[in-house]
Amino acid sequence: MKTMKKEKFKRYVLDLLSRSKHRTQRNLAAAMGISPQHLNAVLNGRNDPGRVFLSDLAVELGTSFASLASAYDEDDEASFEVVDGFASIPLWFVDRSAFGSRNRPRRMSTYLGFREDWIRQKGNPHKMELWQASGEMSPVIPEGSLVLVDTSKTQPLAGRIFLARHKGIELFCRVTIEAGRTLIWGESDDKGVQVESVGLNQELELLGLARWYGCELL
Repeated sequence: MKTMKKEKFKRYVLDLLSRSKHRTQRNLAAAMGISPQHLNAVLNGRNDPGRVFLSDLAVELGTSFASLASAYDEDDEASFEVVDGFASIPLWFVDRSAFGSRNRPRRMSTYLGFREDWIRQKGNPHKMELWQASGEMSPVIPEGSLVLVDTSKTQPLAGRIFLARHKGIELFCRVTIEAGRTLIWGESDDKGVQVESVGLNQELELLGLARWYGCELL
């Protein structure tokens, strides 16, 4: 991120933080389920926040995602790091499922490197995030798989798998469109098929299109 943009974003966030219920960066980080170090790195331009981070930040600061994205200028491709031909993609963990009983907070873990030419075939590297699946799409996406998500693709596409946020919980789901309504469901063998309507309220949001997954072979 360029210096002027970095400072603009930091000032904007800190101003909102001073008027929020959290007051301090430590409290804000705790509310978002991330480390204070990661929050500080984002505010100082060392880490790329990504769409989900900005969405969570907007909720905690009482503003809109669009206003934060505008302040950050998330289309600036200089904000993602490429070293020796490899692009750094943030890895998040989905530790809770709306279709299950898990109740641990999600967290940003680390960054993983992908060949830049390969990742660009999937989309803009700046818009890509990795998430660990929790089993709601098993066996289609095995539990524990790392899923590459294109956060620029949030419009529903029938039959495709998306990362969604449902009542504050991130999960993977398949989308279908019936009679003008957009529906999601999980495909886990032990959880069965569960259907929810998208867009009826602010409790359900499509966060990005699943592009690829990888898992350990046993």
